[in-house]
Amino acid sequence: MRRLGLPSVLMLVALLSLAIPAASAQYAIPDCFVARVNSTFPQEEYWASRDAWYRQLGVEWNAQVGVLTPQQRTAYTDVFCSTLVVVDGGDSEDGLSRIVEWSYQSVESWLSQTGGRVTPANTATDTSAPANTDTSTGGTVNTLGNASGGQVSSATPAEAEETDIFSTEFDTIPNEIIIQDADFNEIPGQLTPGDGDSALRIKAADFSTLYYDDNNLTDYALEVRVRINSGELLMTVRGGDDFCSGYDFGVYPADDYAYLRVTDENCDTTVLADVTGITFLTGEMATLRLEASGDQITAFVDGQVLLSAQDDSYTSGYPTLYFFSETEPVREALIDVAALRIVPAGAPVEGGLTRYADAHGEAIAELQALGIVPEGRATFIFQEPSAYFEGDGSWYTPLAQSAPHTNIVIAGSLDVTFNSPGEYESCSIMTRIVSQNGSAAQELSVGVDSDGDVIMVDNDDPDGSTFSTFEYRPLAGDLDVSHHFLLIAVGNRASLYVDGQLYFDRIKVDERAGTYGVGLTSHDGDSRCEANNLWLYSFD
Repeated sequence: MRRLGLPSVLMLVALLSLAIPAASAQYAIPDCFVARVNSTFPQEEYWASRDAWYRQLGVEWNAQVGVLTPQQRTAYTDVFCSTLVVVDGGDSEDGLSRIVEWSYQSVESWLSQTGGRVTPANTATDTSAPANTDTSTGGTVNTLGNASGGQVSSATPAEAEETDIFSTEFDTIPNEIIIQDADFNEIPGQLTPGDGDSALRIKAADFSTLYYDDNNLTDYALEVRVRINSGELLMTVRGGDDFCSGYDFGVYPADDYAYLRVTDENCDTTVLADVTGITFLTGEMATLRLEASGDQITAFVDGQVLLSAQDDSYTSGYPTLYFFSETEPVREALIDVAALRIVPAGAPVEGGLTRYADAHGEAIAELQALGIVPEGRATFIFQEPSAYFEGDGSWYTPLAQSAPHTNIVIAGSLDVTFNSPGEYESCSIMTRIVSQNGSAAQELSVGVDSDGDVIMVDNDDPDGSTFSTFEYRPLAGDLDVSHHFLLIAVGNRASLYVDGQLYFDRIKVDERAGTYGVGLTSHDGDSRCEANNLWLYSFD
């Protein structure tokens, strides 16, 4: 059985008193905190304890925002609410109280990220922190008392300097990491030089396991920098004490195969998604990531989404690595782990973007700093608050028809309504459009379809009946929520980021100048494709 990790932050017992309906006004705290606590603990027996936590956050909140101007405080409140997580941690060990966890981006982190700059909303130069940039969080583990009462201890939670829940580059083997053999006996790890740095080397004639000793983690990602010299690697999130249950990402480079699956406590498995042709080579370093966020399970290779599925079987559990030997031919596993990170769900993936939904100038600056687009002058072409098409057929709404360009970055959020079950429908941001008689004869489009896939389509032949490029990959999320698309088309290559994560990297496309639009292919008059906050830069 796994050892249960003890929380490393404060354990507090809540004072029982009457709940006050107008809690946010009473304690000068944001309404979102009251709503999250109330929805997490709706039972009447927790009302008094909820009130105690409104008081506790009031102390934290006033200490945090006291250094802000009124304008900064308004902007930071939005960031606080977008990064706030309130979690029911279950009963305490004595069974007499309830564990509560909350976390959010701290003022210090936010000011560091924005440089203290805040400008009015709805302007192109808005540099306030967006809802989806997650950096440092302050965190508290608290205890909601039962009817026996108690006292509230006032303490400000320590603020982490990084987003990581845990990280190591294996200069040493941390105490939080447990390594076991096939009989689940704890064994020492072997450190060996690798790529100029230390790495943890795992050899296994049958299999070995490695896990981080905390089974209370809920929405998080397990990320490893790894070289598979031989054998097979299985990554698990929300794993159980049984060493079976959880969500698995299996990588078999020798067979060029990977999968996502869910496993129950009896070790019975169901494959949720799989793929061949993973371009992950034996003996080469790669970064693998498995993320669980709500019922969304997503696997990444080198920052690029590989597999995605939805399942709600498990909500919390251990992050675990399994190292399996090969059976045909029989070879022991030999796998080097150069780094391991456990981060909150939504934290940036290696190779991902963090400023993609900021003001367009900030997004371009990040792309230039990362070397993704050329440095130097980038010409701002246009920004549209909203553009859409609604109806039955294949249509598009043209944009900037007098400003065709070849080398561009275009970005915006897509909201879709597909209203014809059983029929193929799609919603796209269109670029490099060459029109004939009012129709798009050539186009480079990115978007989503009714199969739940992210798509990239290049039609470079006005007289052809097939596409020169048609790439697709499962969307990591629901179709009924907005997703942010950022397309980079430079020369004869195109890359696509969705919600900051890389889906398609330098796909070969036709190099041509063209215009832009928002396109819908549908089979129902109520189907709709809408792009919001759509903007375009040219590097021509």
